[in-house]
Amino acid sequence: MYGGGSGNGQAFMGVNKPTHQEAGAPMANWNANGQYPQAEVNYSPIEGPSVEGTPLYTDAGVNPAQAAKLSRFRLQGFKDVWAAILFIPFALFPIVWGILQLITYPIESVPSQSPSSDKKVIRLDFHWIFWTCLAAVGASIISSSVILKVAQRFPIQIIYIGNIASIIFLLVSATVAFLRINIVMGFVLLVVGIFRAIWFFLARNRIPFAAALLKTSLRIINAFKFTYVLSFILGAVSCGYVILWGYGVLALIDRFQKGTGNGGYIAAMFLLVFSVLWVSQVIPNVMHVTTCGLVATWYFAGFANMPRNPTLASFKRATTTSFGTICFGSLVVAIVEFLRFLLSQGESGNEDNFLRCLGDCLLGCLQHILEMFNKYAFVHVAIYGCSYIEGAKRTFKLCQQCFCAGLFNECLVSPTLTMLALTLSILYALIVGVFTKSWPLGVLVFVISVTVHWLFFSVVDSAVATVFVCFAEAPEALRESDPQLYDTIYATDTNGTNNNAPPPI
Repeated sequence: MYGGGSGNGQAFMGVNKPTHQEAGAPMANWNANGQYPQAEVNYSPIEGPSVEGTPLYTDAGVNPAQAAKLSRFRLQGFKDVWAAILFIPFALFPIVWGILQLITYPIESVPSQSPSSDKKVIRLDFHWIFWTCLAAVGASIISSSVILKVAQRFPIQIIYIGNIASIIFLLVSATVAFLRINIVMGFVLLVVGIFRAIWFFLARNRIPFAAALLKTSLRIINAFKFTYVLSFILGAVSCGYVILWGYGVLALIDRFQKGTGNGGYIAAMFLLVFSVLWVSQVIPNVMHVTTCGLVATWYFAGFANMPRNPTLASFKRATTTSFGTICFGSLVVAIVEFLRFLLSQGESGNEDNFLRCLGDCLLGCLQHILEMFNKYAFVHVAIYGCSYIEGAKRTFKLCQQCFCAGLFNECLVSPTLTMLALTLSILYALIVGVFTKSWPLGVLVFVISVTVHWLFFSVVDSAVATVFVCFAEAPEALRESDPQLYDTIYATDTNGTNNNAPPPI
């Protein structure tokens, strides 16, 4: 698994390395030369603890330098197997149910408008809708590629644009809410926008560091473009899964509307909802762990020592030995999402609306926290090949070390990517809606465009998180694999990650 190493205790740059247990002790205790006089070291040694297991990259034996760099990446058996076993029947149920409904239960189409209506309707045939959606996919791919190229060249400017745009968006939304929707909603949006602006002002000193990580991540992903292809493949799998799931749900709704539903169908509905919530977490997390594994390999090995097909090797481990771990972490979030769904199904009443709204708000906050926590826990899973509990423990330690730095980085990069995706998607939706005079088609184009953009941007977001974790926990590895890049990140971090990284060579 990741996190292994030679375990030979060899010297690095003429300095005897501490063991894994000694990492974190005062450097004066182990550096006889006194080369780096920092008070404390929070990072792990480059080699890591010695680990048994099968090498992840079996072709890394021809070049001795490459073999030494990649020896830490090992497979050490399946983790959290119970979660994978539990996940399989839940994932298969919507597929089997949807296929059975397609075969045995045709749903009668219902006209959207009565023939006697005097309203003028623009009818869009299937071919027009198909080519419009295909054009939206193509335009989104092109715009995503252009945006990422621009972001790699001007990362600081992109972060400023994305975050300022998000603040403006919140303030405009607050204004619209005050005028057209609800004063309370407008007040909430206004407060959020103001706090967002204050936070961005306070975090401005961390922008160069976030920009350095963003530029580095784009450099890595653009060097291994198959990562984008794999993201699209998993996206297509998700779409096919949702289509089958959707038909199964429509068949149940049709039965209830006709009065033929019973308790068994109600149970099936809840099972379908929980299954799709769990699957919708697992598939993106598989891609997340795959990307993290690729970036971690680059971080410790460097471009010169990268093995063949590192993306496929990382994907293989994410879908085999680490798959149970991914299912475990995804299950935690899926349970919270399902509780929110159950809460929304309760009977509405004036007395219960406040409590229901409060409960949904609390569960929503919990869901967001868990998703962010899982993001970094799965980075550790990708780096060390550990179980979910072990990854969670490592993430807690990372939070204790540099919570603020991680939060600043997360809240600078992710909103930038999200805002860019939303802005471009809204633009495409408006163009289609105005041109075709069909706002439902515009909404469909918006959904397609957001999905395509995020298939690109989510890969970059995962890479940024991985570089952050690796630098926070093992800065010396980057100093050895890419000294020039290390100089840049070291200068912009100013020990904000609290890793007391050694100065550049």
